Order: sequence, then C-alpha cells, then structure tokens
Amino acid sequence: MGIATSLREARNRLRDWWSDPSALGRPVVLCNCVKGGNSRGKHWEYFTYPNMIIKMLGNDKLKPQLRAAQDAPYHDIPELPKAPTGIKLDFDEPANAALLAKVKHQVDASNASSPHADAIPILRSQAGPGFPACCLGECSCIPTTGPGTIWYETVRPWKELEYIELDRTSPWWQFMVAITRKQLENSPKHLAVGFPSMQGTTDILQTLRGTQNLLRDMIKAKDRVTRALDKISVAFQETVSRFWDLIRAKREGSGSFIGIWAPGNAPSIQCDALAYLGPRQFKQFALPYIIRDLENADFGTYHLDGPGAIKFLHGLLEIPNLDLIQWVEGYGNPDGVALRWYPLVRKVLEAGKRIILYTSIDRIPHFMRRLNQDGVDPRGVVFNIGNIVDFEIDEFLPWLEANPETWKAGKWYDDDYWQEYAEILENEPERYRDLDACSIDIDLQYD
Repeated sequence: MGIATSLREARNRLRDWWSDPSALGRPVVLCNCVKGGNSRGKHWEYFTYPNMIIKMLGNDKLKPQLRAAQDAPYHDIPELPKAPTGIKLDFDEPANAALLAKVKHQVDASNASSPHADAIPILRSQAGPGFPACCLGECSCIPTTGPGTIWYETVRPWKELEYIELDRTSPWWQFMVAITRKQLENSPKHLAVGFPSMQGTTDILQTLRGTQNLLRDMIKAKDRVTRALDKISVAFQETVSRFWDLIRAKREGSGSFIGIWAPGNAPSIQCDALAYLGPRQFKQFALPYIIRDLENADFGTYHLDGPGAIKFLHGLLEIPNLDLIQWVEGYGNPDGVALRWYPLVRKVLEAGKRIILYTSIDRIPHFMRRLNQDGVDPRGVVFNIGNIVDFEIDEFLPWLEANPETWKAGKWYDDDYWQEYAEILENEPERYRDLDACSIDIDLQYD
C-alpha cells in the first residue's frame, strides 16, 4: 500500500473517531516504523527556524540585558530594547530566502518517515511555544538561544505592556506565515499542515512578565493582569483564525504540536502556569482564558504538563469545547500508563474526553486490562508509542482490535507474539512495577 493511500485511510479512521470514539473498535495508535537507509541529511532539527531567525535579528547579543530584567526587583524592572516591528520582509533577500528554503528539508524529512497505524505527519512552522508572545508589538518577547532550546522569557515593566495587540509586521509573524504558506504549496497533499505552537493566553503574559512577577501581580495588580489577559486573548484568537484560514484553503483538517490530525480547526493550547497557581488564581486568571482560547475550535486539544497541573483537572474537564488532553508526565516520572496516573486517565475518560498517553507497546496490555476490569471504555485513549519496527505493529493492532473480553482475560499473553513480554514480566519484575504500584498519590480534588 502506498503512503498516500495509507494516510488517506488513517484520515478516514480519525475522522470517524473524532465523531465517535467507539468507531475504531480500539484506541488510536500513533507510531512510526523504523526504516533502514535514511540519510543523515533527512534529519530535521526542531528549532531550525527560530535559531535562524534569532541569528538574523541578533537577539543573542541582548542576553545580558534580558537576564538583568529577569533578576531585577519587582518594582525596579528596567526597560528593554524594543522588538522589531513596522517592517516588511523581502523574501528574495538571501538570508530570508535561505530560511524559506529549509521548508524543503523539513518536507523531505517528513517524507522519509514511515507513519503507521493512525499517525499522519503534520508539518508546522515550529517557532516554539513562545511564538505568539513575539507578535504583540514593539514590547513583544525577544527570544534567545540556549543549549538545545530557545529561551522566551522577556520580563518587561507594566508600562511597556499597556498597548498589546497582534502585530502582523513582526518578523516572527511574517516568517511563520511565509513558512506555513510554503509548506502548503510545496508539500505532497497527503502531508497535513498544522498550527505553529500557540501556547495560551496566561502563559503568554507569563512570558512577558516572568513567573514570579506574574504571581505577585495576581495579588497586587489584579486589574492590570485582567486587562492584559483580555488583550492577549483577542490577539490569540486572531492568530488562530489567520492560520486556520491559510490551512483550510489548501488542506482538509489540521493539527498541532501534540501530533494528532483532526478534520477541522484543531489548535492546541496550554497553560503551564497552572503549576504555580492556587484555586482563586486559576478561576480568575486561567480558566476563563482557556475557555476563550478554545471557543472557536472545532476540536479543542489541551497540553497538560506535569503533576503540578493535575490539581485543576476537574475545572478543565468542564470546558465544553475541550475534546482531548495530551498528558505529559514530566521528566523523571513514569510514563503515561503507570498506575500513578491511572486516576487521571480514568477521570478524563469518564468525563467523555479523550487523552493522549506516551508509552511503549509492551506496557499497553496491562493498562488495557485494568481499564476494562474497571468498566472504563479505553477507546478514547490515544497511545503514542514512538518508533517501532514494522512486525511489532502488524501483530499489535489485531490484538488491540480483539474483543474486549480478550483484554480482560487473565492470560493476556496468550500467543507467541506476547511470549517475549511475558518472560520479561516474569524475569524483570522491576521493569513493570509501576504498572501495579503507586508510591505517590495525586490530588484530583484541589479545584
């Protein structure tokens, strides 16, 4: 079967699944098969675009000033240089043209992958999560490079944040629009094109004020915080609308950094600031804006990052336009199917929402068995199992599509395929201990 046909069938399955999670008769599975012979030249570095833009703008020379603002006392934050604005980029200029030429490398890297099961490659402009904060006028974020990452926090005094609005003359805006257009025009139709990383309204303000300052603002300057969030929310929705207009003119559906295709407008948002907020701050400065950010989505997806954000799960699950949660367990924690997170997964599914979990193929049967024994329908789960070899997924999907009674069975390693994992379970009990033991309770009642 050719790649275009395979991806067309995957789209059909996902279209049905978004309409009814029971349509597939199994959970969704996202994975790539490992192919031999891929050249090193087809590897794609995630931060290629922002690294090039930062170099062109000369942002890294401002690191000492940005650091000084981050370390400044709350009442003595220095003014920072203005972000570039009011310019029109010439994409025939060699440096700008060189950046757009990288789209071909990104497309080649996507074509070199071998998506399997329900995975659909999604091209994105990948400016990083701080992108919207870079497009708010002359007092926007000024990103700089770090070891293997991009730093976005640009701490500005309040007087610089009085006139927030979407700035389409920002170089970041112009580059991301141009990249998205080129992806739509120069990639095969079977590749999806998605939104840049969109962050979320509260996180954007956190980028522009700094975490500690914003927490203090929420106590000492509530009106200022609310006014700024209201303006950022408008800019956020304009950004989503603009990119969706670009995408839907050339493609069916969209996607985001969470990696699952949907047959409509499907931006993903986040509010990593939740980890630092109490219940009152959540209800005043986070939840209303998460609701607004998802207001116009056909398929609302949310990036839930780390144990610190779990305390507000109940409030998130009450959002009508929230369809799916991407659970990211955080560095050093057990993966998404570990028993530690089972109350979270169960609560999401029983609320009628969907959830993405990151795990490996050998850990899924035990998890499926637990859900079914508890009477929880697992078909709203998306398992992202990363890179695998093709024979594994060819054997695994038929097992996953089996009758639910098979999932519940006491002998769920009942054929040659699972024998290897049965032996591991017997001989290496520590490898799977977190599937049956939970050393730390998680609080789902804090909100």
